[in-house]
Amino acid sequence: MKIIELETNPGKYSCKCYLILGSWNAITDVNTVVDVGTDAYFLNDMEKINTGVGKKAIQQVVLTHCHFDHSGGLKKVKDRYQPKVLAYNKIEGVDEMLVGGETLKMGDGFFDVIHFPGHSQDSLCFYCQAERTLFAGDTQLVIRSPGGSFLESYLHAFLKLVALPIEKIYFGHDKPLFGEEKEIRKILIDTLSIIRKSQIVKKTDERDILP
Repeated sequence: MKIIELETNPGKYSCKCYLILGSWNAITDVNTVVDVGTDAYFLNDMEKINTGVGKKAIQQVVLTHCHFDHSGGLKKVKDRYQPKVLAYNKIEGVDEMLVGGETLKMGDGFFDVIHFPGHSQDSLCFYCQAERTLFAGDTQLVIRSPGGSFLESYLHAFLKLVALPIEKIYFGHDKPLFGEEKEIRKILIDTLSIIRKSQIVKKTDERDILP
């Protein structure tokens, strides 16, 4: 698997965008972009990337959530490549809604979809066990100090996450976090401890976008 951090517009606030390719650009690989940013600025350079022969440079788009800095460029991407778009919320341009529990092929790997309400009600994480890799979007996984409140469903998702072998975490805005499995697990367990000491709020899952 190859993961490429795509260029974003330095003049606009935007999330990080990632392109997932197979190791050998095989015809069966599914070229996938995780989040498209505010304006899909990366489209300017897509033709410079070797994405394989006989298929679209972008076949699939997955959104970690639908806030504008992650989804604003969706129309531009669809107009150029007509990819299949998957997200938790059915905003304009989304072809298939995810609820969590699905498995998606991205590049040459298979990713489990994890519904992780917290930053927004529609937040998703994407986890590949074979690569020990997680795309977290804006989900808070590293918290240094107590305070605030967290959804009960967020706590339940976090409890499942700490049991997974993870060595690479790609965030929506922060630098990726790389380390040995035990190092990453300690960071997550420390965060879980802070969450448990905070206020836990019960809320039914609704398909809305929180501010």
